[in-house]
Amino acid sequence: MACRVCQRLKNLRAIDVILILFICVVMYVANHFQMKQYRQEKQETLKEFERLQRECHFEQKTESCKKLENFK
Repeated sequence: MACRVCQRLKNLRAIDVILILFICVVMYVANHFQMKQYRQEKQETLKEFERLQRECHFEQKTESCKKLENFK
């Protein structure tokens, strides 16, 4: 007695396989762009954090220190 998964795989038509592969590729591409956007936002946030630290510690700006406290 063959397992049900193996039997279902044998019964798949070519169009079903192509559709599954197409969905996987679309999800991969969408994830790639989403991760690219996430990394860019993370980089911008890090630059803002570094700027606030620099202004607070070296230039002694109280407004930047308050923003830095809220940032953490």
